[in-house]
Amino acid sequence: HAMPDASYAPPQAPLRSARADGPGGTIDVGTAFREGWDATWSNFGLILGVGVVGFVLMTLSIVTVVGIFLLVPVLAWGLFRFNLNVIDGRPEFNDLFSGFADYGRVVGTMLVLFLLVVLIGALGQIVSAVGSAAHSPVLQGVGILVNVAWSFTVMPRIGFAWYYAIDREAGPTEALQAAWQATSGQTFTCFVLALLSSALMVMGLLFLLIGVVPALMVAYLMHAAAYRQLAGPQSAAA
Repeated sequence: HAMPDASYAPPQAPLRSARADGPGGTIDVGTAFREGWDATWSNFGLILGVGVVGFVLMTLSIVTVVGIFLLVPVLAWGLFRFNLNVIDGRPEFNDLFSGFADYGRVVGTMLVLFLLVVLIGALGQIVSAVGSAAHSPVLQGVGILVNVAWSFTVMPRIGFAWYYAIDREAGPTEALQAAWQATSGQTFTCFVLALLSSALMVMGLLFLLIGVVPALMVAYLMHAAAYRQLAGPQSAAA
């Protein structure tokens, strides 16, 4: 009996499956970066095309004002889906418009999740706000430190909520809970991931527009790859 030839199988990173509401796999920042880097240069033309079209459509939607609420959330959903599919090795240009297939749920989920993320981010600025209201330089200084700590410890962990909402079809609060639980014990790793993303942006800016574009691609795809490590293979419903 001949053994199947595994030499033709595409290489895959070891991933641990996770329920939407359960603990996740372990993030390996180095692996996520390599996957994001490789995926960027393997699909550069397609990613650039989707990015340019998405940017133009979002800009036009924002200009109409009403499009901010009716179109931007769906296009953002499509961009997140596209990023995941790039990492999964099956990206398509039409991924950008995938959210329109379930328009009502997608718009509602994205708007509520955006609002919740903004509110959570605002919690980190409470001390600064109190310091400003009380005209206290000390409180304002402490508030800056709290905000920085909040931005690099709490926000990177809940940043994965977008992917749980899209990939696992989780509701806004469920997606936030899933992201928080999946990254439990990995706060420092999430901090390093966020720091690396920021470093990529700075390096991209040093090379002006020529460097910003690939830097953005690598940063976003690195984050998508990290999510895959947390949540495991793409759900059958996707």
